[in-house]
Amino acid sequence: MSEYDISPWMKKATPFVYVRISDRDQSPDEANLPIEKQTPIKDQLSGILDKLKILKLKQPKAAHIFYDIASGGNMNREGFKQLVEAVLNHKGRAYVALSEPSRWGRNVVLGNEAYAEMFRRDIPILSTSDSLMSGTITEPRPNAQFLFLIKQGVGEGERGQLIDRVKRKIAVRQS
Repeated sequence: MSEYDISPWMKKATPFVYVRISDRDQSPDEANLPIEKQTPIKDQLSGILDKLKILKLKQPKAAHIFYDIASGGNMNREGFKQLVEAVLNHKGRAYVALSEPSRWGRNVVLGNEAYAEMFRRDIPILSTSDSLMSGTITEPRPNAQFLFLIKQGVGEGERGQLIDRVKRKIAVRQS
């Protein structure tokens, strides 16, 4: 089996899903709706669920789907904290599915820190946009893990550029 293949044990494992958008401006007309009813969230979740089906993996229970509208640079997100607690307290094999690595976090250092305990407990993260799965202590995937980190780092870089652009626009308006 290649480190880029989906592990056979995942077919019986419990999926936990994490869905995040950065801010309510991504769907301003729906900002007052419950988070799970907002179109960008529903679209992201739908893509994850479709990919799990294609990969012949189990669909998650509603209680195993966690949502946030928060910056990926902040690891102190309510839905994120609930996800990590739930998956770490789960009995049996599990994994986390998300649409792509930057949904986990847009800060590589803090994202890795948040993943460390899951790594030790053999709970990988599956990026459904590209079927990239992070490694774990007993199932190392060095190249896939490196790609996962690169994708997370690209997300962090994009976030930094966006923040700089916004600051410049504010400075121009103020002057």
